[in-house]
Amino acid sequence: MHRHDRATDRAQVRTALLLAAGVGSRLAPLADVAPKCLVSMSGEPIIERLVRSLDSLGFERLVIVTGYKAETIRDYLGESFGGIAVEYIHSPLFETTNNIYSLWLARKVIDESFLLVESDLVFPESLLVEMLPPDRIAISRRLPWMNGTTVTLGGGGGVSAFCLGAFSRADAAHFKTVNIYSLSRGTWRAVCERLDRRIVAGQTGDYYESVFAEMVADGSLALEPVFFPAERWYEIDTLADLEAAELLFPRDSLTTTDSKPDGGRPPGGRAGRDSARQARAARELDYEALAREHGGYWRHGFVDHAYLYNLYFPPESFFEQLGSQIHELVSNYPVAQDVLAGLVGDLIGQPAQRIAVGNGASELIKIVSGHLADRLIVPVPSFNEFVNAAPAGNVVEFALDAPSFQLDVERFAAEAIGCKADFAVVVTPNNPTSLLVPRLDLLRLVSALAEHDCMLIVDESFIDFAQEGSRASLEAEVARYQNLAILKSMSKAYGICGLRIGYLLTANEALLRRVREGLPIWNLNGLAEEFLRLAPRYRQEFAASCDQVRADRDGFYRDLSGIPGLSVYRPEANFIFCRLPGHAPSGPEVTRKLFVEDNIYIKHCQAKTMPESSRYIRIASRTRRENLAVADALRRLVGPSEAR
Repeated sequence: MHRHDRATDRAQVRTALLLAAGVGSRLAPLADVAPKCLVSMSGEPIIERLVRSLDSLGFERLVIVTGYKAETIRDYLGESFGGIAVEYIHSPLFETTNNIYSLWLARKVIDESFLLVESDLVFPESLLVEMLPPDRIAISRRLPWMNGTTVTLGGGGGVSAFCLGAFSRADAAHFKTVNIYSLSRGTWRAVCERLDRRIVAGQTGDYYESVFAEMVADGSLALEPVFFPAERWYEIDTLADLEAAELLFPRDSLTTTDSKPDGGRPPGGRAGRDSARQARAARELDYEALAREHGGYWRHGFVDHAYLYNLYFPPESFFEQLGSQIHELVSNYPVAQDVLAGLVGDLIGQPAQRIAVGNGASELIKIVSGHLADRLIVPVPSFNEFVNAAPAGNVVEFALDAPSFQLDVERFAAEAIGCKADFAVVVTPNNPTSLLVPRLDLLRLVSALAEHDCMLIVDESFIDFAQEGSRASLEAEVARYQNLAILKSMSKAYGICGLRIGYLLTANEALLRRVREGLPIWNLNGLAEEFLRLAPRYRQEFAASCDQVRADRDGFYRDLSGIPGLSVYRPEANFIFCRLPGHAPSGPEVTRKLFVEDNIYIKHCQAKTMPESSRYIRIASRTRRENLAVADALRRLVGPSEAR
């Protein structure tokens, strides 16, 4: 060991080294817009949780090795965080090297005891307290999903060997490394000598643990283990890891500091301003990642005014019944199409011979648009999936006239006949406009198309929320028209987005046969099947829930209509369509601001096929209190300048 001040060498570490150069490709698409350490976990970037823990424990210096999208980490943390000075080392070879190279780069800027931490870890800060004395290693009992480096312990309790390769999961003598080490200055200097040899030899693709393994084997490195409970830390490499970590560390856990009675050092002055800037930058990154997702929103802690479902159904007793059978439902095969059609038929009062049941309406749309229709016509704007699922060149988009966006069925029928469409689609109430096509208009349309061998698909996914309710539906008419089919997603009205159930109803046997031929034998799981068995018992509760949705929506419509300049369309579904005034920011800007500033997520309509699409937004109605919060926030963002 090099000569140095041993008293200083054994003092508790106050410097940390964070390795954050990697691409994190297994976290795509989240890592497409930011490094892995800036991915949000329970509403907070992983790196902020780490750095806040270090600050609370009295660390004074943080060195970060960056690589992939290095500028985003610099922009987020700046030169200080709370009481910690932040420094950066950039790895120019991050795409072709491993963590041994990142560690080696730190040799010229660190010459003191320090804590080495990988940037993809989450854990309570209290676990770090025992890591503050130098020459320690964090280890854990192995759980089934864990892989990577393990260690064995000797008779004296210290680390006796590193195992970098495969190991037997039955071998209880192996403990998982957590990828946190505290190193004294003397140990670090010895490690640097070994790192130099490896890098000079061109071994930049190695892991730094290979150096630790070599040194433990020859007796030049002694590490004292600190046990981290296996259930209290997580390494985030994949989207599945992120979901599991969010269950272990929900949003509420992020504000607790269980290692110091005073909760650590609150930032003030410039640190306070930096903290606010960092928080806003984190929200911006969260928004960028969220905009690429299509679900899982409940894990992130914001108020979801984007997805469209019934908040008041199913009742709690349904979940209790479902839970009581969870073992059987998970362990056994579900039923197939014939039985599923009978279950849906019992619920809606139709023969099973007229029904095809899909894993959500999207599965049925894919079959109709993607495989059955030679020429499909769709009024736009509408639900994009009908167009997206069709082969290029197979879709005719019929533009709804702004600003009314009402469907002129005579013109639509003429266009369908003129382009020789074999399928026509109408969504009612429409998405995103929330406007209903009158029942009599649809009957005129289906009659006009019948003479030209054109099948009309009426998507009634939101019909239960219409003022007339189910009376506005055409389900009772299917027996009269061979060219009529009703498509319905049950996720919206029944509040079961995660169960994925949809159905197609038609008396056209040829169409039904072709749709069923496109379905796999088991396309619904046991939980969805059990919902269909239980749902008829809850007809009264379902009707009451739709009444409540309508009441909340109508109150929301009145609130939004009171915002000067905002054009609000009278809704028939459980969401509201609005045009922003000319002086206001665009739809994408308003959507971003609501998320970043108010923790509210709505949908803008820029991706819809319509004139000036960036001026429109769509807002799902939720509870009265939540709707009022949206109205207040929008009034601030889009009202006249004197009101803002």
